[in-house]
Amino acid sequence: MRDRRILLITFFLFAVFSVSAQEWVSLDSGVTNQLNAIACPTQLTCYAVGGAPFIGGPGIIIKTTNGTAWTVQPIPTTNFLRAIDCVDSRTCYATGDEVIVKTVDGTTWTIANQSNGIFWDIDALSDSTVIAVGNLGATLRTTNGGLTWPGYLPTAFDSSRASFSTIFFINSTMGWRGGDARVIQKTNDAGLSWSDFDSGQSLSISDVFSLDGQLLWATAGFSYILKSTDGGESWEQHEVLPAGGFPAITFINETYGWIMGNGVMEHSRDGGLTWEDVDLDLSYTFFRDIDCPSEQVCYVVGNDGTLVRWGEPFIARVILPNETRVVRVPARNDSDSEPTCLPFFDDCEAGFDPSWEYNESGCAIDYTCVEAGAGMNINLSQLNEQFSTFLQHVPGLSPNEIISVYVSREKGTPLTLSFRLDQGQVVDIALSDQEDWTLRAQTDEQTLNRILAAQDPATEALSAINNKEIKLQGKTVGKKIKLGFLKVGLKIAGIFN
Repeated sequence: MRDRRILLITFFLFAVFSVSAQEWVSLDSGVTNQLNAIACPTQLTCYAVGGAPFIGGPGIIIKTTNGTAWTVQPIPTTNFLRAIDCVDSRTCYATGDEVIVKTVDGTTWTIANQSNGIFWDIDALSDSTVIAVGNLGATLRTTNGGLTWPGYLPTAFDSSRASFSTIFFINSTMGWRGGDARVIQKTNDAGLSWSDFDSGQSLSISDVFSLDGQLLWATAGFSYILKSTDGGESWEQHEVLPAGGFPAITFINETYGWIMGNGVMEHSRDGGLTWEDVDLDLSYTFFRDIDCPSEQVCYVVGNDGTLVRWGEPFIARVILPNETRVVRVPARNDSDSEPTCLPFFDDCEAGFDPSWEYNESGCAIDYTCVEAGAGMNINLSQLNEQFSTFLQHVPGLSPNEIISVYVSREKGTPLTLSFRLDQGQVVDIALSDQEDWTLRAQTDEQTLNRILAAQDPATEALSAINNKEIKLQGKTVGKKIKLGFLKVGLKIAGIFN
């Protein structure tokens, strides 16, 4: 019953506050190195790599776990790094000049391969299968997690093969790679073999992107974007504003996407048929890569440590009152999916249960003893399924709402439940983040019970707000304005009903 109350009030708040304009904002990367590529396995966790001759700085990897603050990670090389791809938030591969590095814990990087190849792109199909491509046909492929890398490396006197600047896989078997003039190749067997396609474009291919394996886009030279609707069998050209080349292209759906290059970023609202400038006030920046972990959030990197983000990572939280005592989902240190966690036992007295705190890997590291029986039993997998299904049907869902819901109870000490949504999935949240709410709702258990029993819970919840049985508060000016419009609309609706 109480699980449903949590879902109900959260769904209602999502529906009310879901529409907001997405904007590009500059982030402080903390570095001045040229940033060449970025990979974001989640909305909050991203890795960026960089380095370039002369003023681009040495090879570097920076990481964020909250979508805003970035830290430099120690790496076992100073070679320039030009590409990165991640299997998940902890397993990533990066490559560049004569080196491929790897992490399996999101922190410690080791050398997976050293050779004389110059690699421009890399794609991690799985934990074990990874392919890197580069100059003069250089292609290395591992199927054992980086232990061995069979493939082709050019000799000093062999310039007969085309260079590859990009590789992109839509799944574990189907992918494309492109490079020198007219060169686009496709594989259906995870890179074991490649078939040649003719792009019809005399300039080189710098990036390829696809959503479903049939609809593809590619950047080609100074002023052309290529589009295919048949998996690359045929291509059509679309001219855009020249920008000295576009090293990156991406789409978040079939119609909306971006290209970027030297001092310019452009977006398309019609699937790449036409393009418009994006006003970023960064006209002197060479944008080099973009990654969108969801339809609500994208990150872009470029020269001089440039980092910009579109939208904000979606963090949502439901809190039932007592801001000092937290009840969470059961400890996860005995999960089959996380066998590296050490056992962690509590010594709470009779009548009290542990409220667990987790580290970044999901292992229990601390707890607070809270009164037993007053909290809520949460089925994490059920919440995952319900929230994921719900989010798919919320148009224009704002990614930056942190919601606190306080419910007063007739008996017992009110407690707090906290969690975060990461790409629509419910995950644990640190105790220290509890106060970062942007929207707060306050009500009582009786009102929630009435809303829950109503035939139309959403209408009943709106009525409760109109009757001040649910009090809403916004922390920021923007949220307060949004709440003001909501309340005016409810009053007008009440007059005519």
